[in-house]
Amino acid sequence: MSRPTLGIIGGGQLGSLLAEAAKTIEIKTVILSDDINAPAKKFANNFIYGKYDDQKIINEFVNLIDLATYEFENIPFEVLKKIDEKKTVLPKPEVNKLIQNRLTEKDFLNKYNIQTSRYASIKDIEDIRLNQNLIPGLLKTCTLGYDGKGQYKLNNLNDLSNDIDFTKDYILEKLINLKKEISVVVTRFGHQRYEVYEPIENIHEDQILKYSKIPADTSDKIKKKSTEWATIIAEELDYMGTLCVEFFIDKNDNLYANEVAPRVHNSGHLTINSHN
Repeated sequence: MSRPTLGIIGGGQLGSLLAEAAKTIEIKTVILSDDINAPAKKFANNFIYGKYDDQKIINEFVNLIDLATYEFENIPFEVLKKIDEKKTVLPKPEVNKLIQNRLTEKDFLNKYNIQTSRYASIKDIEDIRLNQNLIPGLLKTCTLGYDGKGQYKLNNLNDLSNDIDFTKDYILEKLINLKKEISVVVTRFGHQRYEVYEPIENIHEDQILKYSKIPADTSDKIKKKSTEWATIIAEELDYMGTLCVEFFIDKNDNLYANEVAPRVHNSGHLTINSHN
């Protein structure tokens, strides 16, 4: 039986690792990237350079693959949907659309009784004044932004800056008295079928992941709850593939889901050597 050809949208570090892993099980890969010098081109069988929303590029891509995935979540929903109409995209475009937006993501988590920090939707400065109970807090763009980009720390109303572009939608999140951050990596194969790594502890410098260690130095209660929550998220999303859920633990050992990454994740890199 012939092996499927996997299309990977994005040609960075994670795309490179996906292509390299696929090669070990004799799966061919095609990378689609808007970076002509994308590192993943060195690991894939084929490489396509072009804008993600270029219909000719999309057609070329789908004609070479059997199914597709992506290495980062900031791909327009419309692009993933166009590809999915011709070849299956996993995770589903609808999953990525939900997670791309910090507000819909937090609404989803709370719908299933997964605790997050307190938050509010922010359209303008008046909304911030109406939600002063969430200050000290972090004002974040609802979409895009990572590693601290698109974020404003507010210790009080005097921290409001003229640099804030209110043509964008924001979410204001109450700051947590942070003790540490952990993440749980889950691969879901189908209904109630999982492989779950035990929680990984993450150490950051300047809001960028510096290193991770496994097992995380946490209580058994935290390990159990974070793993349960991660599998609930995967199940309720009807997720197919690998995802990562990042959690905060406060000084009183309360657990909060921070965000979901619908893809392989940097905090799981250590599993390449430790679990193979």
